Amino acid sequence: MLKHLLLKLPLLLLSSNLLMAQDLVHYWNFNTSTALNELLTPTSSKVAGAAIVHTVGTSTSTVEFTSNTGQDFGTLNARNSEEALTHLRFNNPIGGELVFSLPTTGYTDPIVKYVTRRSTQSARAQIVSYTIDGTNYVRFDSLAISDVPKLVTLDFSSIATADNNPKFKIKFEFVQVAGTGLGNNRFDNFSLDATSSGNVTPTVLKALVLSDASIRVIFDRDLDDASATNIANFANIANLASISRSQNGAAPDTLLLTYSTPFAQGSSNSLVINNVKDAANIPMAAPYTFAFNYNSTIAFDKVFYTVKEDAGSIKVTLKLANPTASSVDVVVKTAPWSTATNNDFTLATKTYPITGSSNAMIEITIPIINDSESENDEYFVLSLENASGVAITGGTYATVYIKDNDKKAPIASKEIELELVTSFDPATTVSTTEAISYEPVTKRIYAISAVQKRVDIIDFSNPAAPVTIKSIDMTPYGGVTSIAAKNGVLAVGSPNANEQLAGSIVLFDLEGTFKKQLTVGALPDFVCFTPDGSKIMTADEGQPNTAYTVDPEGSVSVVNISVGINNISQSDVTTISFASLNANEASLIASGIRKTASFSTLAQDLEPEYITVSPDSKKAWVVCQENNAMMEINLANLTIASVWPLGTKDYSLAGNGADFSTSNGEILIANFPVKGYYMPDAIANYTVNGTTYIVTANEGDEKEYSLVNERAAVSSNPVVLDPTKFPNAAVLKQTHNLGNFRISNLQGDTDKDGDYDELFAVGSRSFSIFNASTGNLVYDSGDDFEYITSQHPTFSTIFNANHENNTMKGRSNAKGCEPEALTIAELNDQKYAFVGLERIGGVMVYNITDPAKPVFVDYKNNRSTTAYSGDHGPEYVVHVKGSESPDGKDYILVSNEISGTITVFGVKNVITSTEENNMNNISFNIYPNPVKGTKLNLSQMSDVTVETINGQKVMEAANVNSLDVSQFNKGLYILKTAEGFTRKFVVE
Repeated sequence: MLKHLLLKLPLLLLSSNLLMAQDLVHYWNFNTSTALNELLTPTSSKVAGAAIVHTVGTSTSTVEFTSNTGQDFGTLNARNSEEALTHLRFNNPIGGELVFSLPTTGYTDPIVKYVTRRSTQSARAQIVSYTIDGTNYVRFDSLAISDVPKLVTLDFSSIATADNNPKFKIKFEFVQVAGTGLGNNRFDNFSLDATSSGNVTPTVLKALVLSDASIRVIFDRDLDDASATNIANFANIANLASISRSQNGAAPDTLLLTYSTPFAQGSSNSLVINNVKDAANIPMAAPYTFAFNYNSTIAFDKVFYTVKEDAGSIKVTLKLANPTASSVDVVVKTAPWSTATNNDFTLATKTYPITGSSNAMIEITIPIINDSESENDEYFVLSLENASGVAITGGTYATVYIKDNDKKAPIASKEIELELVTSFDPATTVSTTEAISYEPVTKRIYAISAVQKRVDIIDFSNPAAPVTIKSIDMTPYGGVTSIAAKNGVLAVGSPNANEQLAGSIVLFDLEGTFKKQLTVGALPDFVCFTPDGSKIMTADEGQPNTAYTVDPEGSVSVVNISVGINNISQSDVTTISFASLNANEASLIASGIRKTASFSTLAQDLEPEYITVSPDSKKAWVVCQENNAMMEINLANLTIASVWPLGTKDYSLAGNGADFSTSNGEILIANFPVKGYYMPDAIANYTVNGTTYIVTANEGDEKEYSLVNERAAVSSNPVVLDPTKFPNAAVLKQTHNLGNFRISNLQGDTDKDGDYDELFAVGSRSFSIFNASTGNLVYDSGDDFEYITSQHPTFSTIFNANHENNTMKGRSNAKGCEPEALTIAELNDQKYAFVGLERIGGVMVYNITDPAKPVFVDYKNNRSTTAYSGDHGPEYVVHVKGSESPDGKDYILVSNEISGTITVFGVKNVITSTEENNMNNISFNIYPNPVKGTKLNLSQMSDVTVETINGQKVMEAANVNSLDVSQFNKGLYILKTAEGFTRKFVVE
């Protein structure tokens, strides 16, 4: 590939020089997308016949025109300084084709340029072919496509038959290479530039009204001297006084028309340009008509501003054209338009008079109040209203964000810390690593690669240097989705080749020797053992096929393994059907259970994702992610005990801020009227004082099929916001605010009148704790993850990046960091949650001993911020207990789907229980720790201060060697000595 690119480099350089003198023959900016035919119609074209046709091959390829905003295309290849708004999105491209008809009649040396990118799982390569006869195609190039916008140049200038050819076309085909092939390829700002062969007619590029008495007309080439200054060619508007001409080298010929009588305010006018010839004496083929209304106009110079809270003030500018006696009001919009109030800035609604001599720019200075309140970034909206004698154009609204300087990310307590031991790739070829399981007797890790349908058996006896000792090919059994090892048994989830049919659980011994294959439900996506080892459970997701013509029921299968692996048979498998829930579908949906496909039954629609089992192995909880629902299974009688909705997170509330835009270039963690379904992926449970709690990693997941595609950008045309609920709809739809944020189009129309009364997103960018008995939310981490990653000294540069590139904010319009993986560990009598973040990567650590008041402990991420390297895409997080590890130390293992690696973190116990006679040579220490009684001992006399982990001082003492902590609340504290020692301790 490198050689190929180097060979093309001189030609590409030549084409860039040619392009400077070329004409824009065909151009699509794809910014008109209210209907498919509008999207595919060229924005401009100098030769008739330009068109785009998409064909469907073996897939269900479609051109999407309702959810095609954002994607960071910026202004790459944008002509006329146009903003990148919508684009062409080709869904499920594998097997489909896009054909661009690009007639070059009258032109030579065509060069095609366009911007493209793909979604995570979509086609990795575009195959480009061309035809000169309109039928038979010749392969031209193969292009690797990433999920970062890429400007592509296709230089056809060396192909003589592409010149002056009315049948010239290019075709795009799509190759999967990796991923599922679903998703999409996206195109924007598609152009063909070419050199005029001299037999095409001159055209007007544009006409501009400069003032109330002048118009500028710009042609595409030099004109004949006589016709350029012939007043008769422009005589339809009366009182044309003069024509002046500006020729600037290779620039187009420009004419300035000046009129003796000014245009009347509000008048409608039409300029007709005819009988103009170019320098080669070729006349215009048809008259050019320029219709315009003359007005004095005013607009905000910018529609998006940011200012730091301590900046003192900000200037907002109004842009004025053709000033005349008039006025306009600048209105300060209050809630729900704005989250900032007059406590944050000083400005009142004001009328601005305008005269004929007013400046073209009017500056408004707005004082910003630097308060001491810790809050999300706030914004206020200004509006131009009540215009008299002046037309409001362009920027009617301006949004000003105040970036708070008081709210800080929670400080890591560091009571335990993750330390990188190694990053290990189980495979010698490109693969994925999704599910992993640790087996303590053999000291082995068992890992899967779904892409290669492989199970790896890894020796972990030396944690610093794991070694793959054997691999199992799962192709004969179907495939692989999940894995678990316990009590000498290796259980592997295996989908049917037709994933809508019953899958299986495949059993091996720990050496990888096949034992049994048992039938379970459709698509067993998660496998686990009960703590007592008597049962294996599978979450049978039951996903529909791509066309959504077959939708199997979701289910949970339970395998009785207590009879022994050699004696087990199909009769030991019970698949728990969800069909019994169909009778209560209406009431369950009314309670908040989310149903996505109206034509499926509830049992078909429910898609179990993950399972956690109570320590006594009597209950299991199953999360149905897309349905935002939790299900309790009675393991004594293998029945469904209950189902309940998980509810939503309100992003409009303080502490629930998020960065929602990929296009504003700023990290702005603000509040908007959006509710996010929690939709967990991984779940786990633990018990405190007899109450069981379920911890959830709230990734979010949406459906994206041909018949059920719930992705919708707020700014897209089908998303019509109820004018009563959203009077600020126009502002919300702007891309720097909420415009390119992705919502679900399945919910939100509460009164069924065709518009959105509420906005619902998938995922909550957090982890949560629920009471397992009541289903009530006990705790949610709110916007912690957004602040921790945005203010991190290393990883703030890739805040909300995807796991396939380092583009900052690349996932802000979707699900942010996407908490996906989760495990709970008990260390030092404390309970900790380890949460893996799928997109930016790494593991968040929280002390969850008090379910209502978790404490942030640590964040570690083995990913490069300067290059695309390291570990990407956490899927599973597994705790290796010190009592079961090879060296007596605790470890956290992270499987990374995208990089295919396993990250090994060691757990550094900062807090250790120690007695006085174990002090060794440590110069200062405290004991016992944790404190279970009333007395904390110091190893030497000292002056000390004790603070909470939040920095609140709770005690000072001078010249002491012990402290009475009997009045302390339970929790973590920090002791500081006059000598500079700092020690953490826990009071129980």
